[in-house]
Amino acid sequence: MRCCHERLRVWTADGTWDRILDHVIVKDDSVGAVEWTFSIDSSSVRAHQHAAGARKKGDPPPGGSKTSPSKAKPSVDPKEEVPPEEDASLSTDNIQFNPLQSRKEITAGNFYYKKGNYRAATNRYRRAAQYDDGNSEAWLKLGESAEKVKDAETAKEAYNKYLSSAPDAKNATEIRKKLEKLK
Repeated sequence: MRCCHERLRVWTADGTWDRILDHVIVKDDSVGAVEWTFSIDSSSVRAHQHAAGARKKGDPPPGGSKTSPSKAKPSVDPKEEVPPEEDASLSTDNIQFNPLQSRKEITAGNFYYKKGNYRAATNRYRRAAQYDDGNSEAWLKLGESAEKVKDAETAKEAYNKYLSSAPDAKNATEIRKKLEKLK
C-alpha cells in the first residue's frame, strides 16, 4: 500500500494526473458531449508487494547506459510543444461543412489557449474555420492565437476573414488597429 500511496503522491505533485486528465478530456470532448463524473476509492487500489516494477536505487535505466548530454534531446517548452493528436500531418480527415464540429474545435482550442499552448490552439481554431468558413469566432480566435505564436501572416489573414464575416462587430475598430500594427 505504501508504494501505491507514494506513487499517487509523487504523480500529484509533479502534475502527471493533471496531464492525464487534460489529455482524456480533450480526446473525449472532441468526439462528442461527455458527462464527467469522477470517483476514486482507495479501497479498490490493490497491488502485490512485488508488482511495483520501479527501478531500485542504482539500477541503470532500461535499454542500457544513461544518455550522454550530447545525445540528449534539447528541452522544449511543453506549452509550445504540439501534442501528437494536434499534429496536422497525421490527420486524414475529409473536412466538409460542419458547424457542430467547428464549435467543438473552438471549445478544444479555448482549452489549449487557456493552458498557454497557443500552437495547439491555433491548429484547433484553423480546423474550426475549415469546418465553417463563416464562423467569425473561429477567425477571431485564430488571429489572436496566431499573434501569440508570432505568425503575422496567419493573424492578418484570420483578422481579414473575421472582418469580412462580421463587419459590424463591436470590436471591428480594435481588429482594424491590430491589422495596421501587423502590416
